Amino acid sequence: MAIIDCRFRPLTPEFQWYTDPEPANFWVTQTRPLRPEPLETTMKFFEKMGITGAVCSGRDLRSVGGPYVSNDYIAKLVKDWPVFIGVAGADPLSPKVKEDIEHSIKTLGLRGVSVDPFALQTCADDKRFYPIYEKCAELGVPVLVTVGPLPIRGGSYMEWGSPLPMDRVCADLPELKVLLSHACFPWTQEIIAMVWRHENLYLESSIYRHLPGADLLVEAVNTVIGDKMCYASAYPYADYTQALPKFLAQGYDPMVLPKILHENAERLFGLK
Repeated sequence: MAIIDCRFRPLTPEFQWYTDPEPANFWVTQTRPLRPEPLETTMKFFEKMGITGAVCSGRDLRSVGGPYVSNDYIAKLVKDWPVFIGVAGADPLSPKVKEDIEHSIKTLGLRGVSVDPFALQTCADDKRFYPIYEKCAELGVPVLVTVGPLPIRGGSYMEWGSPLPMDRVCADLPELKVLLSHACFPWTQEIIAMVWRHENLYLESSIYRHLPGADLLVEAVNTVIGDKMCYASAYPYADYTQALPKFLAQGYDPMVLPKILHENAERLFGLK
């Protein structure tokens, strides 16, 4: 069976900030040290596990002193290794963010846009993000929104990682395709209702799949939101040698698994 991992960052030098002790060593698995890994090694794992696609996102948080992985690099990564599904990073504080998105989608051939509201110390319905959302809706590509209990250190607020503000965004822009990260933990029941409510709202499973509420999410996917869940590992913050086996052991209905593992992602990213 084909498998698409909807949140994957290769450990190339361009992504070296993932290998730093902060925050990587504070995260969930800590199963092995995070070191640069040749892409040839990554490809061997993909082949062994049946992974036919891996969503890889750029990042543009320069305006707030955060990391930057250029969209040009993501496009080159996709060209050199077509198994990757490229997504652009977008800085909502950039005066030319709409032009950057159009260039990334129409010229570079990327298939979506990634944003991190917590990095701006705000929520996902902040009006500064609406130009990004509107442009994605216009171009028919999904926006990937980082949610969950991030940021993980003191001096921050969990509301910045809440998926609930996306209810307002999806109501305002019903044509916008959205993929929310990290199983939206700990807002498990709320995200089930939101995904059921909004036609174009999806979630992916990374990192928190094993924490309290996971059984409720599995039940919901097996019954009412099987068309809205996508598999994701969040590598390198989860060991990709363990993420998929643990996910498959959670009890998803075999009839639903093809949707979770590749069909929903193919529809979301326009791959078929």
